[in-house]
Amino acid sequence: RAVTLAVLHDLAESVVTDLPKRSAELIGAEAKHRAEAEAMAGLLAELPGGHDYTILWNEYDARATPEARLVADADKLEMVHQALQYERAGHRTLDEFWYGYRWNYGLCEHLYEVLQRQRS
Repeated sequence: RAVTLAVLHDLAESVVTDLPKRSAELIGAEAKHRAEAEAMAGLLAELPGGHDYTILWNEYDARATPEARLVADADKLEMVHQALQYERAGHRTLDEFWYGYRWNYGLCEHLYEVLQRQRS
């Protein structure tokens, strides 16, 4: 179930793109959500079982289940890990990707702290 939620989330981002935090703030949460919802509706409309996948995508979007919250945490961890890799490769400091997270699970917060220590 969690894998399906993750794939659906990434599918929406593959159309809209994974907007940097600052960009998402500038356009607003509602506009971002509307764009992702329209992208998903278009992608899932012709798919067998598309309605069921739409329900699952809404579950992820609302963080309505433990699995959805875990996938949301994993998505944030992946972004932080990628920022770490970019910084290690010599790119500028990517502070905007390191701060302002609220974690659903203690383990995910702990993994984030491990990544922060690796940054130093």
